[in-house]
Amino acid sequence: MIPYPLKSSLIASALAVAAMSSAFAADHDNISFEMVVSAGARNCLPDAKAEVNIVSTDTAEDMFIHATGLPPNTDFDFFVI
Repeated sequence: MIPYPLKSSLIASALAVAAMSSAFAADHDNISFEMVVSAGARNCLPDAKAEVNIVSTDTAEDMFIHATGLPPNTDFDFFVI
């Protein structure tokens, strides 16, 4: 038998995944999400926020990133896996 708090968490996780997948399925040509600052970078970038939009075309996907709260005159690398 699964303990009640764990059972509730599993159900909530399943609902969240189902909601996300139905949102993506509804508009598969455009996906948007908010980026989250990692725990390791939170001390250095406490005000950083970013929204990502991915737009599918016939031959490619274009990724647009709008970030705020980053230090000025600083270069950042962005990796997509």
